[in-house]
Order: sequence, then structure tokens, then C-alpha cells
Amino acid sequence: MNFDLMTVMNTIFSFSIAVMGYWGFQKKHDKAVLLIGIAFAFFALSHMVHLFGYGARLANFVLVLRVFAYLSVIFVLYGIVTKKI
Repeated sequence: MNFDLMTVMNTIFSFSIAVMGYWGFQKKHDKAVLLIGIAFAFFALSHMVHLFGYGARLANFVLVLRVFAYLSVIFVLYGIVTKKI
């Protein structure tokens, strides 16, 4: 396991936001909150790959995870701005 304080903090915060997104969806039934939570779950997973020392071997996988995460956030923000979500 590679201990990098920045990656550890990013993992903790990303996971916390993912949990809050799920919790918020359960309470408010708001799809936007759930989708943001899912996006941050992708970020948390990508950070965990680095923490466990597989970042170099799974670089393409991490790239795909982060692309999906960013696209999810873009999709949600666009939906909120255009009032489609």
C-alpha cells in the first residue's frame, strides 16, 4: 500500500461525498444528488487503485473511471442548469 497523504485525503473525501449522495437520494429522491454521489464513487475508486499500488498497471482503467466521473458531474450540472434534472 502506497501512503500518499493527498491520495488518502482525496479517497476519504470522495467516498464521503459518494455516501452522502446515496443518503441524500434516499431522503430526497433527487436524481442529481445520486448521480453526483456515483461520480464521486468513481473518483474514490480511482484513488484507491493508486493507494493499493496498482496505479501504473491500471492507468487505463483509472483514466476511464475519471472520465466517467467527470462526465457524470458535467451531465448533472447541465441537467440542473437547463432544468432537465
